[in-house]
Amino acid sequence: DLITRAATKSLNEGDDSKKELRDLTAHMDEDDQRLIFQGAFNFSQLCATCHGPDGKGVSSKLAPPLAAASLVKGDKDMLIRILLNGLQGPVDHVKYPDVMPAQNGRSDEYIASVLSYIRVSLGNQMGHSGLVFPGDIKKIREENPSRKETWTMEELLSVQKATVRKK
Repeated sequence: DLITRAATKSLNEGDDSKKELRDLTAHMDEDDQRLIFQGAFNFSQLCATCHGPDGKGVSSKLAPPLAAASLVKGDKDMLIRILLNGLQGPVDHVKYPDVMPAQNGRSDEYIASVLSYIRVSLGNQMGHSGLVFPGDIKKIREENPSRKETWTMEELLSVQKATVRKK
């Protein structure tokens, strides 16, 4: 598809961050690389506005940093829930001025690509264990079909604990 080819071409040209991403994904197969390259493109088009192009946040502190973040390295299902329904309230005891908007209108592929990019790069370096796939997104959508409310960290932690108990 055209967007993936453009994102891949862009990432293969030029600056150090692109080289770093190529290096981080060099051991991955083409499909996984494509997922991450698409995520880098998607992140730069939307997420970077509040989280910063490098994931370290912006000077106005609109949203939490994603670079080397324990939340990002944690439970991928929690991150999926955040992207699908949004997030409000404090994160790591810091109150941000706005709410993370729900992205549930985006495709499973879109959300999986962004989360994979964030977890594999931006100082998080999770490698293959950081990948999130469209099927992971579909599973969480099916678990919360009627949820319309924005999550809070307290609710997400409660869901995470309940899920761990079920296993």
